[in-house]
Amino acid sequence: MKVVDIADEIFRELGEPTTLSIPAITYWIRSNVGQMNNLIHTSFFINSKDLEIVETVDSKSVEIGEEEKAIIKKMYFIHFYDQKLRTHMIAMDTDTVISVRDGDSGVTKINRNEMTRSMASIKAQEYNELQIL
Repeated sequence: MKVVDIADEIFRELGEPTTLSIPAITYWIRSNVGQMNNLIHTSFFINSKDLEIVETVDSKSVEIGEEEKAIIKKMYFIHFYDQKLRTHMIAMDTDTVISVRDGDSGVTKINRNEMTRSMASIKAQEYNELQIL
């Protein structure tokens, strides 16, 4: 399977966020195939000719399987939520207003602590699922 196909799947599974692009995900995957190899004790590499993730077994190139693809996708999800947490922690200095009423006044702000807990929980869940994989 080609790196860009995996990146496209990741992009769609994350809901096509406007702050992310398929080329950025592709770059991350290309940079982290080695980390996946370390996690699952394999020797996948990116074939420079067709940009597929392959492993050499008995002198034959074997394409990445569904299990390995799921692992690299899970690794990316952890990376994605880690970035979200960092961004949110940096942005905590600014006020985030989610609604303003006019009649009888009123302003509603995001509960930053709850938002941080939610993102941390999602990241932890992704990490636990990666460990299971």
